[in-house]
Amino acid sequence: MGTQGVPAKYGGFETLVENIIGENGAPDIEYTVFCSAKDYETKRAGYKRARLKYISLFHANGMQSIPYDILSMLHCVRGFDTVVVLGVSGGWFLPVFRLLYRKKLIVNIDGLEHKRAKWGRFAKWFLRTSEAMAVRAADIVIADNQCIQEYVALTYHKDSVMVAYGGDHAIRNVSETRQDEIVTLSDMMCAWKSEYNACHLPPYALGRMMTRFYTSLTKVAVDNVGQMMNVMVANFFNSCLIEETRIRIHAAEQDFINNNNLRSDTRFFKDNL
Repeated sequence: MGTQGVPAKYGGFETLVENIIGENGAPDIEYTVFCSAKDYETKRAGYKRARLKYISLFHANGMQSIPYDILSMLHCVRGFDTVVVLGVSGGWFLPVFRLLYRKKLIVNIDGLEHKRAKWGRFAKWFLRTSEAMAVRAADIVIADNQCIQEYVALTYHKDSVMVAYGGDHAIRNVSETRQDEIVTLSDMMCAWKSEYNACHLPPYALGRMMTRFYTSLTKVAVDNVGQMMNVMVANFFNSCLIEETRIRIHAAEQDFINNNNLRSDTRFFKDNL
């Protein structure tokens, strides 16, 4: 619980759940995934190796994630041997949940959300307290990297289990010829970085973080049209987000070129990894 649901279409936690209930799922475990009814038009009874339960009224993200998580917990009080909570939005309710649910509770605290600059003082305090309650209530705390694991030990004096995200979804069969081409491309990128503003745009990044990254990248390129050379390497045909970035930069450049009688400043190279 704690995610938008599956099939995954939002971010890292959803992708994690999809992998757990897929080929990596244990055959002797019955999985149940709680999903946001507001985020899925089609309601499925099951998906891969899991049955799906839908929580109405609230989305799984933003401020609505708090009542969404609480409702999910109330549905978990009976009938489950282990509850896995992804994120700490509902952390304030976990002490109450522990009075009702006596079996194993696993919490993945995600990143240090309360340290993000976008939050005000009250929001940071709320998120920090929610995280603390979640860590103290959990039988097992999951950290997805060593820094989070060290943070939990130092801040809460509690051991955690590190389970890093895998990268096998990006494995490809690449021929030796293509490997040589990739090495050549890498050498070109190193050469460009000393002279140009070079950037490789990965087509496999997901979630709101990368949407913001591309928006910021586009703004930087547009603001500096006519002032710097941009070199971008990406698989434009396999990513709508990257293609939109390319189109927006190109449109801004054309306006500048037409007004100043200059050549185009950005070089786009297609990457077929």
